[in-house]
Amino acid sequence: MSAALTPLPSLALTAGKQQVAQRFGRAAKSYQQHNELQQRCAQELLQLLPAKVGQVIDLGCGPAVNTMALVARSTGYLGVDIAPEMIAEAQRQVRSVEHQHTAVNWLIADAESLPLPAASVDTIFANLSLQWVGDLVATINQFHGLLRAQGCLVFSTLLEGSMLPLGAELQALQGGQWSHRQFYSETELQQLLAALPGWQLEFKRLPVTIMNDSVLAMLKDLQGIGATYRGDVNRWQHQAQLPSVLSKSKLQALQVNMAKYRNEQGRLPLRWQVALVKMTKQTD
Repeated sequence: MSAALTPLPSLALTAGKQQVAQRFGRAAKSYQQHNELQQRCAQELLQLLPAKVGQVIDLGCGPAVNTMALVARSTGYLGVDIAPEMIAEAQRQVRSVEHQHTAVNWLIADAESLPLPAASVDTIFANLSLQWVGDLVATINQFHGLLRAQGCLVFSTLLEGSMLPLGAELQALQGGQWSHRQFYSETELQQLLAALPGWQLEFKRLPVTIMNDSVLAMLKDLQGIGATYRGDVNRWQHQAQLPSVLSKSKLQALQVNMAKYRNEQGRLPLRWQVALVKMTKQTD
């Protein structure tokens, strides 16, 4: 198995994406301690894949969370992440693993402008990474060009109704109303994808509830996966908006306000709505 890092000295990123990359970079070593949502979505996504995936891109690969599951099905694996620290951690995670049939390579890149040749891959796997792109339609159109005939894009992304009740309580503390417009609704996303030419679409919604012992544990999990970026709302309208820092008084108020959601065991729910999508490239 090769594990070569494709050298990219620098990426031409917007200020917002630079912040996203930095957030995820800081989470590289802690990510797998806090990624229960990502693990559960990945299990569902892997079931949508065929037994053999050919040349596969793992987009937003993080610290090699799904690398070996994809390698086992592929003839070639490319792990892609916008954060150099994630790629470095991924390399460390798989360095001692050998697989005689599959080449493993890594690429630091922005999902919206992948420096890859047309018709060069068979499968694109993107687990909870596409909510960070600025233009989802343009990004998926780019994927269409990268895929070979009958290749597939399999991805998960967040839907309206996610990050509740925490998001609503945080927004109230900031003096505003929680807006579901931070995420696509199921209908909006399904209609958006169905309108794209050249694809066969499969779509389903997956509700996921993550239970936590405390508000602090909940916030630590979100921070541990890098989900603390607050961007320009006009550019990042379908992302979770989390404050980077809560004052002591606001944290105490949040803990009090969240207490009403505890179940009989005293645990707190964090509810997510996830779209699981498979798009197969169609040819004329």
